Amino acid sequence: MESGISVTEYEYDLFNKAHNDALVFLKDVKFRQENVNAFIEKVKGEHSYQTFNDKYELYIEVRRSLCDFLEKNLINYRSYDSELLLNSSCDDVDMEAVEMFFNSVEYNPIKNLRDEKGLINALSTINAGEFHKGEFKLNVAGALFFAKDLSKFNIPHEVKMVHFFDDSGFKKFEKKVSNTSLIKVLKECEEFFFKHTRYISEVKGFHR
Repeated sequence: MESGISVTEYEYDLFNKAHNDALVFLKDVKFRQENVNAFIEKVKGEHSYQTFNDKYELYIEVRRSLCDFLEKNLINYRSYDSELLLNSSCDDVDMEAVEMFFNSVEYNPIKNLRDEKGLINALSTINAGEFHKGEFKLNVAGALFFAKDLSKFNIPHEVKMVHFFDDSGFKKFEKKVSNTSLIKVLKECEEFFFKHTRYISEVKGFHR
């Protein structure tokens, strides 16, 4: 390259600017060019590395290093749905959405949670959030179901409902866009559907 460094070193520098973690493996050889040794010295100052003699040893070292990395870094791993929204609070819970949820549940142990444990403990039990430093915080899934204002948490979420009035589908139509909580979206979809379902057919045998 024009800069005087190899493509490998250029890629390493580019990666190193944005990431702290790297797994480095060097083949154990007796002789290296001076510029390669300089590159290795730079790597030594920033990362630890493993050596290998052949591709089988490389496979073993890569597998072992990846297992160690995953074990250390996934201890506190959270799925996207369970990620806590630290800027949320009890005030962000939409009581109407909560009411709709518990009214729709048929399984009594879940249905009775709110009366037995109280609202916040019930939301925690169904994994809609948890207590963080003594305060209840919604997680992403909890916000999607129960938040008053999803835009506060920057969660991409939108449902579009369209009714076309002509065969072409372009000239006349009615559209409704909703980004409320999932519970309320279901209700809005139902209302939109029944609003535009004006004709009823009865089927008897093979005749409608």
